[in-house]
Amino acid sequence: MAPHLLNRRTEIAATGHGMFGFYDKEGTHPAPPPWHGDEWYTASSGDVHIYPACQQPAPAIRFERWDQLPTHDVYDKLDLPEVAATLHFEINGEGTLGLMAAAAGAEPGVFDIPPGRYHLQLLGYRRSLAVAKERDLQAHNADDEEWEQAQGTELYVARFWPAPLEPITEPRASTDAETERYLDTVHAWARNQGIPIDENTNDAWEAAHAADIRAWYEGQGIPINEFGRIPGHMVERYLAAHHAEERE
Repeated sequence: MAPHLLNRRTEIAATGHGMFGFYDKEGTHPAPPPWHGDEWYTASSGDVHIYPACQQPAPAIRFERWDQLPTHDVYDKLDLPEVAATLHFEINGEGTLGLMAAAAGAEPGVFDIPPGRYHLQLLGYRRSLAVAKERDLQAHNADDEEWEQAQGTELYVARFWPAPLEPITEPRASTDAETERYLDTVHAWARNQGIPIDENTNDAWEAAHAADIRAWYEGQGIPINEFGRIPGHMVERYLAAHHAEERE
C-alpha cells in the first residue's frame, strides 16, 4: 500500500541566537544536547533545535504526518535537501507541536499530531542559496518587502510516521571495542585498496560503503538518512551485524 500524507502545515520560523526549534507541547523530555558549531541540528526524544544557515531572510519549516514510511521522493521545487537526518520522536503530551526560538518566545499548537512514537525524517533545503540571497539583499540595501518575499527560501521539512512500539533510546557513546573494530575494518580496507592511512581514511571508507550500509538498514526495515553523512552509531551497528554474520 502506498504511503498517504495525512496532514501538513508550513510556518515561517522566527529565530533567536541563531536557532529555532519545535517540541512536544506539554510533553516531558530531556533537553537536546549542547550545540557545537559544525552541527545543523541537535535533538532529544521530543525536542529538536535547528541551526539555519541564515536568520534573515527567515527560514520556513513544513510539518508532515504520514501513515507509514513516506515516499522516497524528497524533491522540493526541483531541489534535493542539502542536509538530512532520521531520528526518533515521541509525543507524550496533548498531541500538538510548538515552535520556539531562544530569546524569541514560543508559539504553541502549530501542528496536531496524536500521542505516540514516531520516526522523524528531517530535511534541509537551499541553505547555500539562502546565504547568497542574504548577501545580495544586504549589498543593494533591500527594503522590507524584498526581505519578506525572500522568507522561506531556506526550508526545513519534518516528516513524521508511526514507529514500532519499542523503547526509544538516545544514541550512545561508542565502546573501546567497537571503535577498535571499526578502525581495524577501515585500515584493512585501506591497505587492500592501496590508500594511505591518515585523517581522511575513515571518510573514504564510509563514502565507498554508504550504499551498502543504507541497503542493509532498508532491508532491516530501519529508517536511515538518504543524504549526507551516516551517523557513526549506525555505521557501528552495521559493522557489528556483519562481524556477527562472519562468526556464524
